[in-house]
Amino acid sequence: MNNLDINGFFDLINGKIIDNSIKAKLSNEIREIELYSQNIGIVKVNQRNIYNINMYNLFYITVVHNNFEIKENQLLGKIFQIPQSIEKKPLEQLFNHFDAPLISVKPYVKQNIAVILIGSEQYIYKKEDNYGEKLAKKLLPYNGTIIYTEICGEDSYKIVNSLKRALTCCDILFILHNKSLDYQIIKKTIELLKISEILPVFMTPGNHIKFFYLDDKPVFIFNEEILDIKVSAINVIFSRLACGDKLNFEELAKYSYGGICFFCPICVYPVCPFGKY
Repeated sequence: MNNLDINGFFDLINGKIIDNSIKAKLSNEIREIELYSQNIGIVKVNQRNIYNINMYNLFYITVVHNNFEIKENQLLGKIFQIPQSIEKKPLEQLFNHFDAPLISVKPYVKQNIAVILIGSEQYIYKKEDNYGEKLAKKLLPYNGTIIYTEICGEDSYKIVNSLKRALTCCDILFILHNKSLDYQIIKKTIELLKISEILPVFMTPGNHIKFFYLDDKPVFIFNEEILDIKVSAINVIFSRLACGDKLNFEELAKYSYGGICFFCPICVYPVCPFGKY
């Protein structure tokens, strides 16, 4: 009978449970394997298969939430071997039922950002508001860089032309407007673009964001005041986009579970319930 101790088990899980985006650290004494991120990005977790494996009660996996924002060299999970040794063959057969890896870290890829500011000239030239700087600061941890900025008035036809120019040079487009802007201008702009689907944002703060794809590129339209909030749906959604994920209605609807920020006196995001499901 070919049994595995913790060292043999450690060798077997590489490529099965984790891939090379994760660094594993073995502790023989307590038959424990700690998992650390090799990248800055989001953790991808096959929740259903990890649950099924844990039900076998040979070893168990504990890990952060799916799509958790992670830093380099940050602990993201542990694997515990329960008995002193495990039979190799049943373990290999178990792994054959699952697509590997079960846990990985998807790194942020550089995103070129275009920004269009909509509003009256008196408003959008107020330097003290610093909305461009606030947006740049929010996107920087996700490897997002603003490469194009255009200031536009309140004419929907001109806004559409500005938007189309911006899309030619960016990966993701942000359209910011002030709170006093007539909503009919946004509505008319969307009508002119002939958007097939506006994706609802099931999180608050941020549920008023207009989010859609145009020419297969993500576009956000929102009130600039949301940038004064440290963490909002922008963080959650942009972290996914920055890793190359494409979001649809079903995927966004999952965030209705865990989609409320409690505005804690000391924000510890992402180590909190907001944006977790």
